Amino acid sequence: MCANRRECQNDSVSIQLLAFSATAGVFVEFYDFYIYGYAAASAFPAIFFPQLASTEALVFSFLAFGAGFPARLVGAFIFGHVGDRMGRKFSFVLNIAIVGITTCLTGVLPGYQRLGIAAPVLLVALRIVQGIGLGGEFGGATSLLAEFGQERGARAFWTSLANLGMPLGALAASGMMLAMSKTFATTGWRIAMLLSRS
Repeated sequence: MCANRRECQNDSVSIQLLAFSATAGVFVEFYDFYIYGYAAASAFPAIFFPQLASTEALVFSFLAFGAGFPARLVGAFIFGHVGDRMGRKFSFVLNIAIVGITTCLTGVLPGYQRLGIAAPVLLVALRIVQGIGLGGEFGGATSLLAEFGQERGARAFWTSLANLGMPLGALAASGMMLAMSKTFATTGWRIAMLLSRS
C-alpha cells in the first residue's frame, strides 16, 4: 500500500504507463507478424521463389512463414530465463529490438533475382530470429504486468491489457494491407514492414 495520496497517484501513473507500453509492444509485434503472413501469401512467392511453379512457390513461402512458429517456443524458453536472471524490463525491450530489426531487414531484403538462393535462405533465417523475439515478447509483457499488477491488487486486470495488442495488431495489419492493396504484392509489403518502426 502507498503511504500517501501523492505516492498512490505516482503508482497509478507508473502502472498505467507500463500497461500502455506493454500493450503497445504487443501491438507492434503482432502487426509485424500479420504483415509477414500477408506478404507470404501475396508477395514472397514471386519475389523469393520465382524459379518454382506458382503452387510450389506458395508452399515454400508458407513454409518460410511457418519457420517462425517453432522458433517462438525457443524464444519463450530463452527469454523466460533471461527475464528471471536479468529482469523482465530488459527482456521485454530486447525482444522488441529483435523483432523490429528482423522486420526491417526483411523489408529491405533483395529478392531471388539479385541474391539467388541466398535470398530465401536469409528470409527463413530472419523469420526464425523474428519468431524467437516474438516468443519471448508476449510472455515478458504479461509477466511484467502481472508482477506490477499484483502489487496494486488488480493483477488479472492489468495482465489482460497485454492481450489487446494481438487483435489490435491484426486490425492494423489488415487496414494497412487494404490501404496498399494495389501495391502490396510488389512494394507495399516492404513499406508496411518499415512503417512498423517509424
